[in-house]
Amino acid sequence: MPAIGGVDISTLDLLSPFNNATQHRHEARDAMHSDHQGLPTDGAARHVGQHRLGDRGGYHAKLPTWEPSQSAWSETTTIASEWESEPPPWLIPEWLVLVVIAWAIFSVLGQTAWQSRLARAGIIVGNFSFAWKGTSFNRFLVRLALFYPAIQRTWFGLGTAVGAGTLVFAPLLLVYVLWTTTMRWFHAAAAAETSTEDLSETGGGHVQLVPIVPGLTVPMSHAMYLFSTLLVNGVLHEMGHALAALGENVRILSCGGFVSMGYPGAFVELDSHQLRKRSAPAQFKIFCAGIFHNLALFGLGVAAQHALPTLLSPWFEYRAGRAAIAAVHPLSALAASLQPRDVLTSVDGTCKVTSAVSFERCIERARIDFELGITGFCVAPHEFAPTTSLSQCCSTRAPSGDNGSTLCFCSGKCNGGEDDGYACLGVRKVFAASDGRCLSSVECRTGDLCIRYVGETNSTRLLRLDIEDRDASVLFLGHPLELIRDIHLTDFATSRKGKSAFAAWLWPPDVEQFLQYFISLSAALGVLNMVPVFGFDGQYALTAAVELTELTMTQKVFTVTVICFVCTGLLVANIAVVLVGLL
Repeated sequence: MPAIGGVDISTLDLLSPFNNATQHRHEARDAMHSDHQGLPTDGAARHVGQHRLGDRGGYHAKLPTWEPSQSAWSETTTIASEWESEPPPWLIPEWLVLVVIAWAIFSVLGQTAWQSRLARAGIIVGNFSFAWKGTSFNRFLVRLALFYPAIQRTWFGLGTAVGAGTLVFAPLLLVYVLWTTTMRWFHAAAAAETSTEDLSETGGGHVQLVPIVPGLTVPMSHAMYLFSTLLVNGVLHEMGHALAALGENVRILSCGGFVSMGYPGAFVELDSHQLRKRSAPAQFKIFCAGIFHNLALFGLGVAAQHALPTLLSPWFEYRAGRAAIAAVHPLSALAASLQPRDVLTSVDGTCKVTSAVSFERCIERARIDFELGITGFCVAPHEFAPTTSLSQCCSTRAPSGDNGSTLCFCSGKCNGGEDDGYACLGVRKVFAASDGRCLSSVECRTGDLCIRYVGETNSTRLLRLDIEDRDASVLFLGHPLELIRDIHLTDFATSRKGKSAFAAWLWPPDVEQFLQYFISLSAALGVLNMVPVFGFDGQYALTAAVELTELTMTQKVFTVTVICFVCTGLLVANIAVVLVGLL
């Protein structure tokens, strides 16, 4: 596969240092080092027959994407089929095939003959959705509601206070997000008129709402994190409504779960007649109970994120002077040589890597040396014996014993002059024999030579990455900053004392990624579901709150309707602005 940017020369035969692989442009989405800024949104409560509270995920905070810049010229002789990096436009995406198959299945099951059979089992099938409802869990919920009722009253009383604050805060959040998104558009447009620089990453920490579409707005590899988070939040959200309702002697008719457009959710169906008879404070408590559980999960996720080093300490070390590779960009040339869990010990053997931050410092140091031209190697004269001319350097099979990783090196000014000397040398031998980097022989010890790779350009430099418990280092040829772009490190490393089957199965960066989704989506389901939007919990909570006022019935209905219209418009405007931006 053609490499992007630099090339891993650890295992390649470089027959000519001047081979130029085709440049490739690609976009790869990954959230491994994404900072979740802001909160996603979701759809929620709705009426279906009886008073029915539902919960589903729908939108998510924008995740910074991993989009490498256009690749530099790569010195590699292996060029795979174009299909490996950029599929032909006529190939149908896999997700589209799955959508068509799912639609066909649901269409068949939705026929009248099947509907009656499935309905008897409590299964409701529609286009791209199916749901299950029943009374199997009613008795369990009733027993749970009788477990420490005094503590539950206090718990849901706290939820009422949190819900009241969220009811005020949530609409203000939508106003803020819409304002900042609009202002960002204007600033980007103004900057584009006066500058030609890439503005794609402008405002990377900006908060905005983006539809959750695995494979489009979030990586397909994160689908399990997304769906498991939505399922847990959906179940506990509805459990909150159910327990609060039972505490107010409101009967549960049924409960169940559903999958709509691929997104999981849950619902609980309450006795609407009994619910309407309860006082306004009791109704408000019931409507706030669901989002309170989501916010409680948010707090639990934040606590787990901060306690993760302690929780995983029996199996993993954290910031103990060792940094492991969390992920390597799949299109990077280094993907074949570096694997997750590999512990990176040094760069070039001189700059020690003890953390993710120190790795960036080492690369920054290499970048500065690169820009200053300090890219040569100080070697003893007997290590460099000029035996060929530039035109014939490395044109034949290089000496054995270096895994075939050989390049043409020169001494002198390397401009083709008579004083220049050339030799085809094993790269590993050069690194092993080198006494340090140099700009010229003056910077080396007396008598030593400063030799450099003759194919060196403004975008290529030779670097060595040393890996723990590995005899052979990884050799890299490219721009130093490509290493920061393509390699993501974590401060977690497998403990030398705690190696076990569990440690081999669990990987802290995966846990961190899941917690990021868990925290972000839990907060979203808690905050934005309380916005007074038609069909959301916020609409019903607002209705109960307005009942506490001394307004007439007409004024109460008018107040709730106007506020819901305004907040629904705010939500639609936020989503529309983002969708237009995506186009």
